[in-house]
Amino acid sequence: MQRQSDKTGDTETMTEYITNPLQRAVTAAIGFPTTEELLCEGHTVNLKDLRDSIGFRLVIEERKLCMSHVRSLASSIMKHGAVILPIIIERKNNEYVVKDGFHRLAAVELVKKQNPDVNVSVRVKLYNSKKV
Repeated sequence: MQRQSDKTGDTETMTEYITNPLQRAVTAAIGFPTTEELLCEGHTVNLKDLRDSIGFRLVIEERKLCMSHVRSLASSIMKHGAVILPIIIERKNNEYVVKDGFHRLAAVELVKKQNPDVNVSVRVKLYNSKKV
């Protein structure tokens, strides 16, 4: 499974970054698109699947957060079982940087810290500067 990289023109194998060994093997064996490829094609994907697919290349920069807003979002997440709006990320070179959704991510972490058994659905969408 080969994909042309954005600026360099080099070819990279997206399956090499998949951290889940079973997912990597199945993806390579049957040629099923990786979560990263689906994201690059404009699909909204699940955060857990994306982390399994790109591993350490998801960058969440440090930023000041309003903790009352984080707590309010955490309460909403517990009520709905999901983050309603997707986290927006941008591809920069070979990394994916969170562009929008810092408070939502912090709220998810707060929910997981307080309720480790709760499964929270979080969607991720790739930022497209050409649509602006």
